[in-house]
Amino acid sequence: MKFKNVFKKAEKQTEWWELDTMRSVCPHASYYVAMGQRSNGKTHAVLAKMLDNFIKSKYKEQGAYIRRNEEDMMGKKGRQLLANHIDYLKKLSKGEWDHFKFSASGPIWYLAKWEEVEVKHRDGEITTEKKETICPTPFLFGFSINTMESDKGPNYASEDARITMTLFDEFITRRFYIDGDQEPVFYFNILSTIIRNRTDVENYMISNTVSQYCPYFEFLGIKPNNVARMRPGQIDLYTYGESQDNPEGTQHLVLEITPTTEKVNATNEKYFAFDNPRLQMFKGFWEMDNWQLLPSKYEDKDVVLKYYIKWNDNLYTAEIIEQEGNKIWTYIHKKTTPLREEEDDIIFCKEASLKDNYYQSIYKPGVKAKVFDFIVQQFNTNAVYYQNLYTGEEINNYLKWCKENK
Repeated sequence: MKFKNVFKKAEKQTEWWELDTMRSVCPHASYYVAMGQRSNGKTHAVLAKMLDNFIKSKYKEQGAYIRRNEEDMMGKKGRQLLANHIDYLKKLSKGEWDHFKFSASGPIWYLAKWEEVEVKHRDGEITTEKKETICPTPFLFGFSINTMESDKGPNYASEDARITMTLFDEFITRRFYIDGDQEPVFYFNILSTIIRNRTDVENYMISNTVSQYCPYFEFLGIKPNNVARMRPGQIDLYTYGESQDNPEGTQHLVLEITPTTEKVNATNEKYFAFDNPRLQMFKGFWEMDNWQLLPSKYEDKDVVLKYYIKWNDNLYTAEIIEQEGNKIWTYIHKKTTPLREEEDDIIFCKEASLKDNYYQSIYKPGVKAKVFDFIVQQFNTNAVYYQNLYTGEEINNYLKWCKENK
């Protein structure tokens, strides 16, 4: 894998996020991953590109809309998904179509048009009624991770029409991933069903900057530490499988932290300017909780136990502290020196190890001992403090992984 930073600073702040900037880095990449501000037009831009392809190809190039849960695109949500694209539809089709028809049975979205027609009744009376004409070729198919098994049968590539763009909306969550860090397997199964043996499909993954813990990063070969260092407006290019013997096997992934936009910034300054890390995603930076920071100074003699957590290529030291007059508490900070790995060191690490002192899950270490119960109790009783908010976010992302994969 090759990694290249292609930072592009916009000449001026745009009103909404522009998809073309990302595509200009690599016009035909296999994957485009965009993360950033809420409500800055990410979903709108990708769906507009799909609509553009569909109409200009004379209804041959379709789109796929993917969500984690099917309920996120059913009912009212499904009917309103393309509500802001109606004016663009009318302009693009030159009035041939004037709205979208949503069918929950797919879910599927069609292009449609209302027309007034004269109806002659038995008594001879003629009235004007509205008739809905629907394009026979679907514009957009809906897929969901939690119902992936039911989507395996149909063929989404024929001589008449085929899916050439997919959009996975809100692929990052602060909640729980389906089947833990194995969720990406379900996503790639959906892509396999859509793509079959073709090489002409572009896949878009977009999200707000709600959490730096995302199992998709590992599957895509994206280093979380690289993501953490990126700033709004930065674009990185990843190249996989590059070979002189097999040039067609080369894959490209474009990753962007979307720049701050004029329209959203005006709203943020008015309503979300509080000094609260939970609101940072509105500005394009990563959302973080208000984790507890170091409550008081302590000395080495106050440390009754140390253990270590390896996560995202970082190493953290956890010190359990007992001071006279205070309850027992834990302080976790980044370790900047190499770990000596003494035989009695307790080390928690996501990766499996044959060493006796390595444990994957803090909740299910695989052995029974009071020390592990006490470590978990410290988290359960809110007695854990952190070096900074980033450390708190990283450790709690590890805990989230433990809960999802225990």
